[in-house]
Amino acid sequence: MLSGDVDDKSAQAIGKFVGAQAVITGQFIAAGDAYRFRAQSVHVESAVRKTSTRLDVQNTAKLRRLLAALRNSKTVSRAADYGAAENAAPTTAGAFLDKGLLFAGRGEFDTAIAFFTDAIKLDPNYASAYNNRGTAYDVKGAYDRARADLPQAIKHAPAL
Repeated sequence: MLSGDVDDKSAQAIGKFVGAQAVITGQFIAAGDAYRFRAQSVHVESAVRKTSTRLDVQNTAKLRRLLAALRNSKTVSRAADYGAAENAAPTTAGAFLDKGLLFAGRGEFDTAIAFFTDAIKLDPNYASAYNNRGTAYDVKGAYDRARADLPQAIKHAPAL
């Protein structure tokens, strides 16, 4: 889950990176005596909005307490679920991969690529690192580099 304004192009880049067909974005805004929740689905291939939904929610004391609690809570990027901490220095291939995922989730693909590269240096057979680095190159338009990494991901992938 990412926080902040995400335009259709950013949604497309995030969706391509994680291999999604669609990305759902939304807003929750004050609208007089109610709050309006708007959600839309962005098709990753074309960056076109496919669906859009609006829902008005009555502005009650219970809702205001919930919103206040949400405003006071920490925002955590989705990649942190993988164990990557913003300030922690990675020491293992897995930790470098996690840091790369953290930055890729923010759209900071150059930094992500550097972390994926460090993961590969520590473990030259790390299929996930090749896959994610190749995907990051693809999102950036560095197709030759992506074409070099993705076969390595397949080569080193565990047998099913």
